[in-house]
Amino acid sequence: MPIRNFVTMREFERIDQQHNSPYPIRRITIEDFSYYHPVRAPLMEVNLTLQCGRVTCLIGGYKSGKSTIVNLLERRYPYLKGTICIDGQDLKELDKKQWQSQIAVIPKHPNYSYKTVVDNIAAKKCSAKEEANVIAFCQIYGFHHYITQLKKGYKTLIGNDPSALTGAQSQLIALARALYPCPDVLILNESTTAMDFKMEEYVLDKLYRIKQHIIILLITDRPKIADRSDYVYLFDDGRISEEGDPESIAEILQRLI
Repeated sequence: MPIRNFVTMREFERIDQQHNSPYPIRRITIEDFSYYHPVRAPLMEVNLTLQCGRVTCLIGGYKSGKSTIVNLLERRYPYLKGTICIDGQDLKELDKKQWQSQIAVIPKHPNYSYKTVVDNIAAKKCSAKEEANVIAFCQIYGFHHYITQLKKGYKTLIGNDPSALTGAQSQLIALARALYPCPDVLILNESTTAMDFKMEEYVLDKLYRIKQHIIILLITDRPKIADRSDYVYLFDDGRISEEGDPESIAEILQRLI
């Protein structure tokens, strides 16, 4: 099934829902950033850029600082040293609730409400009209094929029953839920690890097809994922030790395998 341009989803969104942001975000810069926390991995003099048109990857080992970046982008923690700018505007100056509505983070182990798949994707109890919108969205973006393989399709109850979804199905539905409200920033935090090769390739291909219209950040410890990105930052003990396109740092990525 050919995947339509992401603009289609934004047009589709305007039919019945108000888009989260009237001005889509194009660029995020983190400059001279240091952060210290008694439990979280520290960050030291971090400089990185996320932008539309480029799938960016942060790769590193356990407690290297990758997830700390995600939490700071979500404004879960205050920070003192360095700046995070959204299209040139300091993140601290933005309305926190509005910002968090524009950013979607998919964790490794998604949580769901005890509702149907369609209600979880919409993040609310669906009317018949909303349900039709969700199904149309899933058909356009290829999720429909996977969801209809569930026991009761879109009506499958999830949230309380661990056996209702495999790990791969859970991660895929989390991606659909994240994309449905048209976020400006999408972060996948180790969120394809349970998928088989075919499903993961489907997801990575999807990201490449929508990257002109959304900022995409992949968090991983797997060189395979970094190799499919446009630009890679290698984290080591809270610092960026290397950066570049996958080809330019291929030898370093190979050492991580």
